[in-house]
Amino acid sequence: MDKLGSSPNADRLSTAESLGVNTVRLILQVPAFGFPTPSATMLSELHQAVDMASTDQLHVQLTLFDAFGVYDQLANSAQWRRLFSLGTRTTQR
Repeated sequence: MDKLGSSPNADRLSTAESLGVNTVRLILQVPAFGFPTPSATMLSELHQAVDMASTDQLHVQLTLFDAFGVYDQLANSAQWRRLFSLGTRTTQR
């Protein structure tokens, strides 16, 4: 498993695609990305990972708020989710 922040591995995505995988899951950890405002660096790395997956014809599934425990931050959570849904590109086949 690769982590954003540690250079997403294009070779692993190519290998996954060659084995018949059609979807990869990216789990976004809130503390790593920044809350309520994601860091520009992490957003850039997310875009890079999505672009690499797209190159190999892989769908990307984002998992937001994995193990997130700040339940009284509903407005900030909605803002964070909107940033990711608007700020990422997906491919449709």
